[in-house]
Amino acid sequence: MRVQPRTRFILLATVAYAAFAWVWLVLPDAWMRAMGGAHAFAIKDGLFVAVSLLLLLLALRIAQGYQTDLPAWHVALSADLLPSRGSVRLAYLLAVLLTVCIMALRAMLSGLDGEQSMLILFMLPIMLCASLGGLGPGLLATALAALASNALPVFGAHATPSLGQHLQLAFLVLTGMATCWVGAALRQTLFRVELNRRLLGAVVSSTSDAVFVKDVHGCYLVVNQAGLAFVGKDEREVLGRDDHALFAEDTARKLMAIDRAIMQSGRVLTQEESLTLQSGDDMVFLVTKGPVYAPDGRLIGLFGISRDITDQKRAEEALRVSEAELQLAQQLAGLGSWSWDLRTDRHQWSAEIYRLFGMDGNGPPLDYSALQRFFTLDSWAQLSEATERCRLIGMGYECDLEVLRADGTSCWVTARGEARRDEGGKVVALYGTMQDITARKNMALQVKASEARLQLVVEATSDGFWDWDLRSDRVYRSPRYYEVTGTRVEDDSGDFRFFRQLIHPADLPFVLQAIEAHRRGKSPRIEVEFRLANQEHGVRWLQTRGRAVEWDERGAALRLVGNLSDITERKRVDDDLRLVLNEAGEAIWVTDPDGFYIFANPAACRLTGHSLEELKGMQIRDLVAPESLPMLQAHLDQIASGAFLRAEWLLRQKKGGSICVDLATGRLKDGRYMAFGRDLTEQRRAEQALRSREQQLARVIEGSDQGFWDWNLKTGSFQVSPRWESMLGYGPGEMRITADNWYDHVHPDDVARAKESIQRNLRAESASHEVEIRCRTRGGDWRWILSRGRVVERDAAGQPLMMSGTHTDITERKVFEQTQKEAAAVFDSSYEGILMVSPDGVITKVNQAFSRITGYSAEEVIGRKPSMLSSGKQSNSFYEELWSSVKGHNFWRGELWNRRKNGELYAELLSISVVRDENGQVQHYIGIFSDITQLKVHEAELDRVAHFDPLTGVPNRRLLSDRLRQAIMRARAAASPARCASSIWMASNRSTINMAMRWATNCWWR
Repeated sequence: MRVQPRTRFILLATVAYAAFAWVWLVLPDAWMRAMGGAHAFAIKDGLFVAVSLLLLLLALRIAQGYQTDLPAWHVALSADLLPSRGSVRLAYLLAVLLTVCIMALRAMLSGLDGEQSMLILFMLPIMLCASLGGLGPGLLATALAALASNALPVFGAHATPSLGQHLQLAFLVLTGMATCWVGAALRQTLFRVELNRRLLGAVVSSTSDAVFVKDVHGCYLVVNQAGLAFVGKDEREVLGRDDHALFAEDTARKLMAIDRAIMQSGRVLTQEESLTLQSGDDMVFLVTKGPVYAPDGRLIGLFGISRDITDQKRAEEALRVSEAELQLAQQLAGLGSWSWDLRTDRHQWSAEIYRLFGMDGNGPPLDYSALQRFFTLDSWAQLSEATERCRLIGMGYECDLEVLRADGTSCWVTARGEARRDEGGKVVALYGTMQDITARKNMALQVKASEARLQLVVEATSDGFWDWDLRSDRVYRSPRYYEVTGTRVEDDSGDFRFFRQLIHPADLPFVLQAIEAHRRGKSPRIEVEFRLANQEHGVRWLQTRGRAVEWDERGAALRLVGNLSDITERKRVDDDLRLVLNEAGEAIWVTDPDGFYIFANPAACRLTGHSLEELKGMQIRDLVAPESLPMLQAHLDQIASGAFLRAEWLLRQKKGGSICVDLATGRLKDGRYMAFGRDLTEQRRAEQALRSREQQLARVIEGSDQGFWDWNLKTGSFQVSPRWESMLGYGPGEMRITADNWYDHVHPDDVARAKESIQRNLRAESASHEVEIRCRTRGGDWRWILSRGRVVERDAAGQPLMMSGTHTDITERKVFEQTQKEAAAVFDSSYEGILMVSPDGVITKVNQAFSRITGYSAEEVIGRKPSMLSSGKQSNSFYEELWSSVKGHNFWRGELWNRRKNGELYAELLSISVVRDENGQVQHYIGIFSDITQLKVHEAELDRVAHFDPLTGVPNRRLLSDRLRQAIMRARAAASPARCASSIWMASNRSTINMAMRWATNCWWR
């Protein structure tokens, strides 16, 4: 059992005093009498008190005195070290028992030698009780000793105590009280020393820092458990040995040199030390060392407190690597971060923010107000409004801004910001990011500009466009289509039936025939005119043009495209195109040197649908789609040198399928791979949409057989489509057309009209430019061109910037119109009567000669049947034979009698012709007739003169021969029975016939 220092000190003091008292007691009284007689005992007692006081002063010096003003925490901690009430009670009991024992011993000693006094014996219970029980038991022992000294008759039964005896008793009491006070003070001092020792031991043993003490030779004197755990050794292997027993040779020499320098400097030093243990492990410690001096100022050693910061250093290194990777990722992604402390107005920027603004990264960040010069007016207004809203109410923001750098270049960024609040909910800071989206923005602007330009061309044509998918019977119609037809979008059923309902019933067969003929390949294009069925606002004529653009393997049309024009009145096409863009998310992956994923940000997880836990169990090739796997190994070999490569890859998606991603990949210095990805889905969709719209517009323009031109008045650029040049017999790009030389291809008589029309539109005096001109072809002949267009863009001052339009070849129409004019002139000026009859047998048109011959005006006969002129002299069989000839031979010519309006009969020579379309359908019948009444009268007169005698009126031989010839012809046409009957009749009437013949012959010769 280990003896506590307090108990050891008490026992030592008690034993020393007991030895001193015993020597003093055993000192023979004879020596005292020889030395001084009766006063020798008084001198002995005085010396005993003096020696006791000297011993008391020495004890007090050793115990460092008694402090009554202990701190409350110190008293509370030391309460556990103080004896319990049971031990104090034992001290009280010990005071009584020891006093009784001393009384018995004193009585026994007095009986043996007859000596008196020996009060020194009572000091033993006083000292033991004061040391073990404190002040209370000590005072009790002192009181009992005083009472016991008077209770024994040591001075004689009847002797009166002398002054010396009273003085001895007083000194006994004073010495006992002093001893009690010294014992109590010593006891409290020992308790405090023990408390400090235990506190220090608890701190040293429980701390995670290594605490050690070395002597001047570098040998360890004290090492706590934490220090032993660091080096992996026990106390016996460390104490008494130097650093060579714990560390590697180089580390030991370095530590001992540092220790000697600290002891020589005499100062406490804190520094980091990198140590290599004998096991080979490397550790880093934050060490505080200082010299240790003896009370006399002599250097006796070195103390040290070491804290293991190995993990901290590793974390700091990992943090530096992570920050470097983050900076690299931000550089690859064009993503910079910033923060703004509103309380201190302190700004912090990442390196990428400096790059985005074109600034030197060595300078401090700019104030918020100084950033205005880096943005356009619209962008700064948008950013300042969003930032102010975030500062006031903490609302986050995200907006696209245009940045103007100091070198004159510009870029587009996506600015994001969030608010940070304190415990009270007040906004105290802002933080966010800026990402370079210049490439994506430029693509979006190009898509928008291209769509706008194509839409301007469409608007310049003032036509409605349609796209008919014959497989699904679905029809796309442009907004202008509904304006041209006067219908609504919501009324459109999306199929061909909607188009049929627009056509006038009388025109529907022709339109259907034209469409069907083109579908069957019988016509090169669809070009048909028709009337709208809805004629509430008058008759409106429309023209539709189109052609097939897709065919199946048998050559049947699968898709038709074309345009619909209002040939009654041209109108503008509404701009119905809108730009729709989606931002692509950014993604970052990191793998270990073996290709296993160790990190993926949320954007990467969202991109492929894999969680981070799922990715950690996958390698690079597990995420690459099969189509891209053959290129993977060659790509990894290329980036092995540390260079970053950008390429498009197909990545697997968790739900199945693949996604196209723009990846910037590279290998880090520690062998890990990093990849930065951007989803190309939206970009591909935008590109496909642009291509689809361009193809659709190209198909529509191609189907409408029109060429377009685009004139940039600011730069003077004049562009034309290939069809524009092919109309005049040139190949694409052969004409080298400019805004000035294209008039060289215009007929000299039409140049002035063309220029005037264009200038009027440029001066905003007319809504559009539209003129019919003649243009010279490559072969030298002239073709009629309908030139349309208008100014599609003006500046703030109203000056024209862009003008676009189309050219349409109308040569065939002009030739047809000229033919129609010539036919109309012939029709109106003809002396013969002309009438036109519809397939339904209704008169549709007559000329003036018709009215002159029949007496009917055009208004009276149009809409009626030609039978109104019938005289009744022709039989039904005559008319059946007439129409049979017309239908079979498309022509009939003959004479017939009709009746005039006044009832007079007239003879006419009539020719009927049939007019059919390209499909063989009857369009109308044309009848041309002349009045031959006088001719017929004259013919009758001649016939009478030729066949009858002028005097007698009897038929002559010519009439007989004519009648006989006719009878013979009829007889020959008859059957054999008829010939037999004729022979019988001739035989029976031969004489009669001969007489008649002789009479006729005589008449002829006369």
